Amino acid sequence: MQIWTVYLPPDAHDAVGAAENMVLIKEGFCWPALIFGPFWAIWHRFWLVLLALVVVIVSIEAVGLFAGDTASAMLSTLAWIGFAFVANDARRWTLERRGWRFARVVAGGRQADAERNSLEFINYLPPPAPTAPPSRSSTTRYSAASQAALPGVIGYDIAPRAAL
Repeated sequence: MQIWTVYLPPDAHDAVGAAENMVLIKEGFCWPALIFGPFWAIWHRFWLVLLALVVVIVSIEAVGLFAGDTASAMLSTLAWIGFAFVANDARRWTLERRGWRFARVVAGGRQADAERNSLEFINYLPPPAPTAPPSRSSTTRYSAASQAALPGVIGYDIAPRAAL
């Protein structure tokens, strides 16, 4: 069972917009970051992370000029493995810098399971405050009682939020 963090875009003001554009980030080791490295950072547009990665690579190569190729290879291997361990954390950090909002932590065997679990949570979010008075035929989709009855995931309390 994997643990995933769910981030909602800064411009999502309703459940549909949040569900269409949410990002799930897996906790732990990131194999694509280990295998593809800088290309992974470019794909996700992590320019500061890419800059830090280039600085580390250049520093290791400079050490290799003085210490030898074996030391450079060992340091390079350790650096790539370390980058793969912190790559998802760097992804979370970058999303938060861009204004994305942490929604919750979900569990799932695969990403599809985690998406389904997070969609169940997003469907229970309270509707946004109406800008115009509602018509008599419209009703509130979810009551406070149904929101309070939601189960917690991994010890996290699901408290309804007034506005996303």
